[in-house]
Amino acid sequence: MCDLKEFKKTFDPILKQYLDKKIAAFSENVNDPFILDIIAYSQKLIESGGKRIRPYVSYLMYAALGGKEKEKALELFISLELFHNFALIHDDIMDKSSERHGVKTVHKYVKEKLQKEGRTGDLKHIGNSQAILLGDILLVWAYSVFDEIYFDENKLRDAKLFFNKMANDVILGQIIDIDITTRNDILKELIDKKDKLKTASYTFIRPLQIGAALINVDKNTEQFCEDLGLNLGLAFQLQDDLLDSENTESKQEAVKKIEEYLEKAKKIIEKSKLTNNYKKEFHKFIETIKDRKN
Repeated sequence: MCDLKEFKKTFDPILKQYLDKKIAAFSENVNDPFILDIIAYSQKLIESGGKRIRPYVSYLMYAALGGKEKEKALELFISLELFHNFALIHDDIMDKSSERHGVKTVHKYVKEKLQKEGRTGDLKHIGNSQAILLGDILLVWAYSVFDEIYFDENKLRDAKLFFNKMANDVILGQIIDIDITTRNDILKELIDKKDKLKTASYTFIRPLQIGAALINVDKNTEQFCEDLGLNLGLAFQLQDDLLDSENTESKQEAVKKIEEYLEKAKKIIEKSKLTNNYKKEFHKFIETIKDRKN
């Protein structure tokens, strides 16, 4: 058992080893330094930050249900972090962001690199295009993880089904999020749907279910993941909104709502059949969420 910070210290070297292997394979097909530098930049971006919440949530659920092959599980959960960074690279293009985790976003990095070399053409468009392709590579690597690791075939299949659902959820959530920006009147129902898909499902519900699937997912366990993940996700989204808000009154209301969702999450954990040790681990994680500043 370990908290989120300890997990990151254990998980990051495993993630780095996988990225080193994948990037090295590219050098066997192309030796152009510019192209290889773009590919390698994905690793710099991934290693520059990130809390590793999704793989941690999956790991915690796997361990809580009695999972013994923890090293293999950690290797499998690399897929979650790779997928997350695929989504971030594409999201940065859509949001026209210039920085993430203190480093340049991929599209900005490529554009500036092209400018320094005196390249011709629509360099902004080319930077965006190369970033899209780099994100696509991470998506391919994320799915490749499932083919490169051994688990019981049925359990691995179930985990991949939840992974696919997660991918569908977050992409649909992003479609809704972009569509909302064009509307004069935004339906609360649509915002709620977006929050559930982009945050609750993507960050908590599906990762919990992926971890559980490597043991066994009955209806009760699947529902536990749904209920717990939903409340954690809604609290998490409100925290994001709170960090962006300047309205004191809305902040007070948000803090109250966050506390309500996290209290519901604690009650769901207490009613579960998890051992007391793992109930404590989940409670510690909830406190981590409660205290987050970014």
